[in-house]
Amino acid sequence: MRALLGSGGIRTEERLRLYVEETQRHFGDVSTVLFIPWALDDHDGYLYKMRERGLDAGYELVGIHECDDPIQAIKNAEAISVGGGNTFRLTWELQRSGAMQAIRNRVLDDGIPYMGVSAGSNVACPTMQTTNDM
Repeated sequence: MRALLGSGGIRTEERLRLYVEETQRHFGDVSTVLFIPWALDDHDGYLYKMRERGLDAGYELVGIHECDDPIQAIKNAEAISVGGGNTFRLTWELQRSGAMQAIRNRVLDDGIPYMGVSAGSNVACPTMQTTNDM
């Protein structure tokens, strides 16, 4: 399994450089990364900020919310990055959409690189789930 997990805190130039270096080391020569911004309400804004701040690390970020079929997008992804924010919101959306299992299959069975920051790290845990009451 190829997983890079972090807790966020990318507020200084030094931390930004480290984030970009580690992202590039982890994702290597892939060209496109499927980005999952579901931990925040404003998916377009989140994707924009990732690009604007250089947190795309030179990769083409494709927001899963821009895809007609999120599961197919996961099946076609070269790499997956899951952003931080509200872990419960993220977990609910991943479970509701079927993306949680699809991501696990790609990472565990196909060996594609996974990167999670904050809430994206939390959902990488083997028992992360939510109830149907939300």
